[in-house]
Amino acid sequence: MNKPMTFRQTPTRMAMTIMEAMISLVILVIAIIGASGYRYQAALGARQADLYSTGVRMTLLLCEAWSGVGGAASFDPISIFSPDLDITASAGIGAPTGFTELGSYQMIVEGVTYYATMSWKDMGAGITSLHVVVSWNPRSGGTSTIGNAIKSYRLTTYVKTPS
Repeated sequence: MNKPMTFRQTPTRMAMTIMEAMISLVILVIAIIGASGYRYQAALGARQADLYSTGVRMTLLLCEAWSGVGGAASFDPISIFSPDLDITASAGIGAPTGFTELGSYQMIVEGVTYYATMSWKDMGAGITSLHVVVSWNPRSGGTSTIGNAIKSYRLTTYVKTPS
C-alpha cells in the first residue's frame, strides 16, 4: 500500500527587512521636519501679528489723543505719554503732500522700536484732518532704524476746530 506523500512545511517568521526599516525611518524624519516647520511658521506668524497689532494700537493711541484735544498744533505726545510709554522725538518718514508735520517720534514697546509721524491739514469750514503713521521693522530683534521699518499703519481722522 502506498502512502500519500506528505510535505513538511517549515514555519516562516515575519521580520522587518533593512529596506522596510529605512523607509519607516525616512517617513518618520519627514513627519518630524514637517511638524517643526509648521511650528516655526505658526510662531513667526503669531509674532508678526503681535507686532502689527501693537503698531495699530500705537497709531490709534496717538490719533485719538490728538483728536481728543481738538487737533491742537501744540499737542505734545512726549509730555502726555512719557511716564507710561518710552517715547522720544526722532526722525520720521515725513508728512504726506499738503500736510503740515506736527512731529516725529520713536516709541519702544516690549523691546520693539516703532516710529510715528504726526501731521495735519486744514480742510476749511472749521475741519482739520489729523494724519498719523506708525512704522516698524517686523524682523526687529530689538534695535532698528527708520530706514528698515518696512511695515506701517496709517490713520486719518477729522476734527472740528473750535471757532
